[in-house]
Amino acid sequence: MKKDVFPEWLHFEVFHGCNAKCIMCPVHDSKRQKGPMNYDVFLEGLRQISSWNLKGINLHGTGEPLLYSSLEKCIEQCKITGIPVGFSTNAALLTKERAFTVIDANPNWVSVSFEAVESSTYESIRKGLKYNNVFNNIMNFIELRNSKNLNISISLRYEIHTGINDDQCNKFYQFFRKFLKSKLDEIQFFNILDWPKLDLNKKAKGNIPCNVLNRCFVLNDGTVPLCCLDYDATLNLGNVMEQSIIEIWNSPQLVKIRDLHQRGKRNQVKLCSFCNLPDVRNVLLRYNDFSQTKLSELEQMINLSINTV
Repeated sequence: MKKDVFPEWLHFEVFHGCNAKCIMCPVHDSKRQKGPMNYDVFLEGLRQISSWNLKGINLHGTGEPLLYSSLEKCIEQCKITGIPVGFSTNAALLTKERAFTVIDANPNWVSVSFEAVESSTYESIRKGLKYNNVFNNIMNFIELRNSKNLNISISLRYEIHTGINDDQCNKFYQFFRKFLKSKLDEIQFFNILDWPKLDLNKKAKGNIPCNVLNRCFVLNDGTVPLCCLDYDATLNLGNVMEQSIIEIWNSPQLVKIRDLHQRGKRNQVKLCSFCNLPDVRNVLLRYNDFSQTKLSELEQMINLSINTV
């Protein structure tokens, strides 16, 4: 009898929906019901995995977690389990008042998606958001964290859009490295993802196994999809209010999908055959030593990415 396997990460989509209309994100195309996760769904999911040896819990999915009024309660509940917890945000709602409540909840990390040093560039990508407001929110959050001398890791995530912001990476790094803490914080540079859509006329891509299949995602209604890119739960694997997460994770369907990936046959999984995540080096580079002043390695990676993706 085979032993159960466990995911390395657990994601709770605490809010499905967003206050922005970013040019690369499909959240507003999603057919699922927008809105918050019922807090009881979160508590049930957390109860099921509280004894697991997870690398961490992410409190975000396809949406902006700061739209969830119970976010800080969720962070506090995760901290009780001892499992590291954090979330990713566009920071537009990370006002001074909200920054205090988030800091008080003491997440292990906060990742901020922010990819420009010019307002016109930023607002052409993150439509509906204002550069100056978001910039001030980020700087205030960093200052507040630093003033309290807390070990909350702050990651700035810069998604590279060829021809739009790829010429601002160095200036971005040189500015923010002066305020972040080496070894604790990160500046990450990303490639753009081709969010999968079931286009039967689209040719299948490579067969490299996907590295997000070690992550379990729980949507706002408790549904478990195949992965984070399956934003409409095209492959509905179950619901945490009807089955345990461990049962879902070890279901014959998901075991077969993981096996196909490992054997280089991911194209036999319909949704996976139209996704480029495994084929693109999504995270180009991470910097957490801010004594570095040259980004020649990043520039080489950007050039390589432009020529090969």
